[in-house]
Amino acid sequence: MVINAYPSHTEPQLDSIYYHIASDALEIARSSETRFERAQAIATCIVFSALCLEAYINRMYYRHGESLSLPHEGRKLYDMRLKDKWTSYAKKCASDIGGFDEDSEPYKTFSELIDVRNKRLVHFKADQENTQHGAPKEDHFTESILLDVGRAERYFKCVGDMIQRLCTFPLAKHRTELPHYFSKGARYTDYEIFTASVRLVQPPEK
Repeated sequence: MVINAYPSHTEPQLDSIYYHIASDALEIARSSETRFERAQAIATCIVFSALCLEAYINRMYYRHGESLSLPHEGRKLYDMRLKDKWTSYAKKCASDIGGFDEDSEPYKTFSELIDVRNKRLVHFKADQENTQHGAPKEDHFTESILLDVGRAERYFKCVGDMIQRLCTFPLAKHRTELPHYFSKGARYTDYEIFTASVRLVQPPEK
């Protein structure tokens, strides 16, 4: 069977550099000797783990979204919530399975990661985290997020788990890819981090 190919081109591979920033930060968090250094590293790990997942799924939409009848460029795609991007794309790859089970792993940790990144780090609301008036929150901001290496480890692991799970859905072939930075653990060269030659292919007709 002949598969029609689109012209080859280059595209950014920012999910690669985001993955390694998160990985490096996690290693620093594990060995840090001061609370500030650990908090800085954990915040970096959490934010860039989420950024990696967003950059990856945006690339998949760009490469394959049009063939899947999904928005693949422009405002419609970038206005979508990150969770919706992942669930919509997974449904197109999962056939009768229906995509991710949102009450099971790895989606539960993914959802938690995005909420923490968005609501408690990027859009920090001091009045909701303040513990001066009344009893401290059960999940105190500093102790439960910025100093919790175990939480950072769960979130970073979720990056690989989400990508791997997406790639195992029945219709994922020709619609996803297992990145080299995840599957082999190797770093790209400086050039490959930002641009990689790709050749888009149309999935074979059923």
